[in-house]
Amino acid sequence: MMNTLNFITAFVISIIFVGNVEIVNCSPKDSVVPNTGCYHQGTYYNNQKYVYTGPFNGNGCTLYYCINGKVVPYKSIPCDPPPNAYCEPIFHKGECCPTYDCPRDCIYDGVAYANGVYIYTGPFNGKYCPVYFCIDGEIKHSKSIPCDPKPHPNCVGIHIEGECCPKWDCPSDCVYDDVTYANGDYVYTGPFNGKYCPVYYCIDGEIVYSKSIPCDPKPHPNCVGIHIEGECCPKWDCTSDCVYNGVTYADEDYVYTGPFNGKYCPVYHCVDGEIIHYKSIPCEPAPYKDCVGIHIEGECCPKWDCSGDCVYNGVTYSDGDYVYTGPFNGITCPIYYCIKGAITYYQSTYCPPPPHPQCIAIMIKGQCCPKWDCGKLIIDEKDSSDEPERSNEPDEKKCRYNNKVYNEGDTILGPFDGRGCTMYECHDGKPITLDFEICEPPSNPDSKATFTEGECCPKYDSDDPDDGNKPKIEKCVPVY
Repeated sequence: MMNTLNFITAFVISIIFVGNVEIVNCSPKDSVVPNTGCYHQGTYYNNQKYVYTGPFNGNGCTLYYCINGKVVPYKSIPCDPPPNAYCEPIFHKGECCPTYDCPRDCIYDGVAYANGVYIYTGPFNGKYCPVYFCIDGEIKHSKSIPCDPKPHPNCVGIHIEGECCPKWDCPSDCVYDDVTYANGDYVYTGPFNGKYCPVYYCIDGEIVYSKSIPCDPKPHPNCVGIHIEGECCPKWDCTSDCVYNGVTYADEDYVYTGPFNGKYCPVYHCVDGEIIHYKSIPCEPAPYKDCVGIHIEGECCPKWDCSGDCVYNGVTYSDGDYVYTGPFNGITCPIYYCIKGAITYYQSTYCPPPPHPQCIAIMIKGQCCPKWDCGKLIIDEKDSSDEPERSNEPDEKKCRYNNKVYNEGDTILGPFDGRGCTMYECHDGKPITLDFEICEPPSNPDSKATFTEGECCPKYDSDDPDDGNKPKIEKCVPVY
């Protein structure tokens, strides 16, 4: 018991002398195994004893200890970095971190310069002169001296011994095509650029653009510019004649009429030497949409061929001929005719409704309305008929229809069956058929019908109230 206590006390004291020792892997499963030492290069080391220090790695050194019979990295000792890049590390036996030899002088062209001393001024770079100093043993650019810029491009820089910035020699004369011009003299006028002529002068030894002379613009696109020796602005030759397809036309002469554009024909004239659109001739529109325009040589507006024939499925139909009947839509069949060269919906014909909702429509080739196949369906007269019936009211002279009771002599309107409505009269408690009201068909088979209570015939959303010239619709003959 005492030996163990002495060992722990000695280990704690050794930690105090070593310094900030980092204890690693001290969990219960990795606890210290007593009397487990290590051998390293022939030397025995007790458990938890320092063995050796690893080499300097640029940042510091690693200490290796004997831990439970193994020599393992235990902690790292950081080292101070060198003061600057020119310092040389010096290593001492038994010490990890090096010391540094950092010279602060600079050597330039065999001459030693103390730290902070001016060494030389670099060459002029067009704007300034850089100045170099000895800084911590290194020759560095420290500041710049601005120089006066070149007054103008013809100036020549003269370098004086011992000075960086140049002296500018700026002659005021100019030389152009081996001719010398004094400062301020006119030199030449540049070429016409379409609007004006630029003028160049000798200014402080340089030939520069000074001003512009405006020129008269081209009167119209056909004018031709003629350049006269010694003058910049051109003279305009604007003959009033026009040339088109090898033919010369005088001013204001008619030249040609452009092609028909669907509404009119544009007419072109020679105006001030240019062929331009002068006016337009309106043309008669096609009488019908299927008319064909025929162009006659020498004329712009077409002649309209509005023959009344129509072609459908390779068959030619004359104007007014029946062409075909469209499909049964449940109430009517639309009929199409050849009208003024176009196959047009003309009218519709009503078909009788099915005797019973479960009857099947059978279309027969060559017939408009379907034949109703009701099979052996047994039709309950009350189910299939919308006729009024005797009322169960105490007064036997009343009639009942559609959940309403009618008095003696009242008119009862039956439902719309696709063609019209049956009208009844309540007489002595029995409905008596009076008449059948026929309704006008829609002008368009796709029209939507709207019914008003108390009225038989529906209103259609696409009926044309002004279209009163269409013939009345003929009724198909029922086929059973």
